[in-house]
Order: sequence, then structure tokens, then C-alpha cells
Amino acid sequence: MSKSEVVGSDKQCYRRIFYGPRPPPRPSFSAICIGITGAGKSTILAVLCSEKDEIIPTKGFSIKDVAFDNAILHVKEIGGSETFRKYWNKYYRGVQGVIFVVDSSCDEDTFNIASEEFRNALMDPELAGLPLLVLLNSIDQSKARSVEEVTKAFNIDELCSERKWSIRSCYATDVDSVKFAFRPFLETMLEQYDNTTENNRL
Repeated sequence: MSKSEVVGSDKQCYRRIFYGPRPPPRPSFSAICIGITGAGKSTILAVLCSEKDEIIPTKGFSIKDVAFDNAILHVKEIGGSETFRKYWNKYYRGVQGVIFVVDSSCDEDTFNIASEEFRNALMDPELAGLPLLVLLNSIDQSKARSVEEVTKAFNIDELCSERKWSIRSCYATDVDSVKFAFRPFLETMLEQYDNTTENNRL
């Protein structure tokens, strides 16, 4: 054994003694994040990634790796402008979950457009049956709609009868609020991961 191999072995032994074994790798999942312009998608993802730079709304698409304690999300954020929304379905293939962000305090016309785009997205075969998280942003505003109002207006109970879904409110700039809102979505993803892993062992 060479000197470098001895040193490397000693370092690994030291790490095991004083720090314990390395934690197992966190499972990773791919998700798509959509919503019309101004919903707060870019802000939410920037806060989760601890980005300090000025936040600029996404005009095309961006990809971010968002690390949680129990999993890593590879998130494709798609711009929500009227011009780009017709291309959303080009990015659906291969994702394992859907995040739809809504500005809960937006005006009625914008809210109706969001509802229509929500329905169009969920009706796409590429997203059939995938776990869904609906995030209601701007809940601190006086005109903010409640979880119950959005659930009814978006007809979520009917549209999502064959998928696991959750709807949560959050403050886009409050990382704890956002992480808490993601919790049920991640639990669903992890549950499916565990079931798949178990089936592969059989």
C-alpha cells in the first residue's frame, strides 16, 4: 500500500470515529414549476436556493436544484407569459411532479386565466397522475384568496381525483413558510420512491 493510500485510509477511519458514517444519499426527483407571470415562481425558487441576487422573472425556462433535508428537487421553472404558456407542454416529458404557483391576491381576470391554464396543464397526458402542489403566494395581502376559495374555483377536487395533491399558502420571501408548504408534496414523492424501491427488490 502506498503512502497516499495509507493517509486516505487514516482520514476515512478518523471521519468514521469522530463524525460517524456518511449519511445515505438523498433521493432526487424532477418537477415542473408553472404559473402565469407574476405568480411568484422565480422568487419562491430563489428563496429556496438561498440566492441573494436581484430576482428577475423567468422569460423562458430555468433549472434549479433545490435541496431539502430529505430529498433534492430538480425543478424546471417555465415562464408564464401569454406568449410562452403555449409551449409549456414541451417541457412536461419526464417530470415526476407538478408545482403550480398562484398569486392569491391577483385581480379577477388574472385569476381566471390562472384557473384556465391550470386546467389545461393537468389535462395533458404527460402530467396524468403525477403528484401536484398548488402554492398560493401573497397570502399576506388584504385581497388574498383562501385555500378553500382557490380549491373550489380551480375545481381541484374533480380535476385531481386520480392523483395525490396538496394546496398550501405561503409567503414567497419567507423560506420557512415555503419549505413547510412543500412538505406534503415531498412526502408523496418519497412515498412513491419507497414503493418503487421496494417493488424492485421483490
